[in-house]
Amino acid sequence: MADSYQPTYWTNDTTPAINAANLRKIEKGLADAHGIANTTLGSTGKVDRVAINDGAGHYLQIPSLTTTERDGLTAANGMIVYNSTLKCLQARRDGVWVDLHAGAIREDLSMGGKKVQNLGEPAADTDAATRAYVHAHMGNVPSGAVVQWPAAFPPNGWLECNGAAVNRTTYAALFTVLGTTFGAGDGSTTFNLPDLRGEFVRGWDHGRGVDAGRELGTGQGDEFRTHSHGVEIGYSSGGDRPLNAYRFGDRSVDEQYPTTPVGGPETRPRNVALMYIIKV
Repeated sequence: MADSYQPTYWTNDTTPAINAANLRKIEKGLADAHGIANTTLGSTGKVDRVAINDGAGHYLQIPSLTTTERDGLTAANGMIVYNSTLKCLQARRDGVWVDLHAGAIREDLSMGGKKVQNLGEPAADTDAATRAYVHAHMGNVPSGAVVQWPAAFPPNGWLECNGAAVNRTTYAALFTVLGTTFGAGDGSTTFNLPDLRGEFVRGWDHGRGVDAGRELGTGQGDEFRTHSHGVEIGYSSGGDRPLNAYRFGDRSVDEQYPTTPVGGPETRPRNVALMYIIKV
């Protein structure tokens, strides 16, 4: 800036209140306060300051105050100070001082309905975790565990037992447990989940002899146990018999009476429909 201003003088006309050198100091202070390059900060006197570097050697200076000094301010919302007693930045908000730092939070923290997002995987018991991580590790349920679920969609970290072919790499832990027991998928990159839709699950016999000859994961059709029923019939002894008569020893049935069909397409107990899901 050229020295083209008219100086203001004190009572004598030889010592200006503002000269060119002092004006440049004022300009430099304004430039520093606004982050303008090529400026140098001087001492601040009684109040120390914390420096935030913008990466180019320029600094924004924030007053450093003890808690006592801070409380002596005529505070206004929006003020920011470094509290040297508490070792943290603080801002004035809604008439109170609040912490602005990444260290330990000394008071309850309200997010005001906002979310904390993009959390890393926790490494310690005191670390925060995402909902997906909690669901995936809830109760340390091992991959391959099958449970019943009372909703139409499985929770995070689980898949429906619907026989689907899923990727062997994506679900590596589950593939280690199941292998190709319930199907080999495409034979190279996928494998099949168990299909438990509409099925009753029976404990694997595993050598007990109650349900012998079964392999783990195999299905079984419905069946009645071998049994018999008594039938009350009318008959005649000797003489001629109609062509459709049945013979029981020396006795013959006069008529054939078929039973009336009852029931449905399967034999089943009372039941409630739930979804079987498997831990990935």
